[in-house]
Amino acid sequence: PPVNRIVIPRIELDSSVIQVSTKVERGELVWQTASNAVGHHQGTADPGEVGNIVLSGHIRSLREGMVFNRLPELAPGDAIYLYSELGKFRYKVVETKVVLPTAIWVMDPTPDPTLTLITCVPDWVYSHRLIVTAKPY
Repeated sequence: PPVNRIVIPRIELDSSVIQVSTKVERGELVWQTASNAVGHHQGTADPGEVGNIVLSGHIRSLREGMVFNRLPELAPGDAIYLYSELGKFRYKVVETKVVLPTAIWVMDPTPDPTLTLITCVPDWVYSHRLIVTAKPY
């Protein structure tokens, strides 16, 4: 079953998670965004599976909220908890990095269980993407 909730104690985040897919916008294929929630990208892994669970959220959007506004505060060792119908899954942050929006490889499948969180940075500019990578513990 897919993830339906994310909790990150260090940044006081407790959010619902909804499934997001792609849509055509101005003639281009783009990912949907979750309004006032975290989006779980369709086709990526579910908690408990081998592969890359890809979740994204807005750092700040006037119309769709700022669920990941404190994501830049995360550091290696911080805990992240995902919930699904199967229960609670624990992850620890192992890396944070900033990439260009064209670095879609961060969403690629992985050979081991991985959690990838994505948001736009810097706040109000949105020219890059913050990638937080976590592994189960």
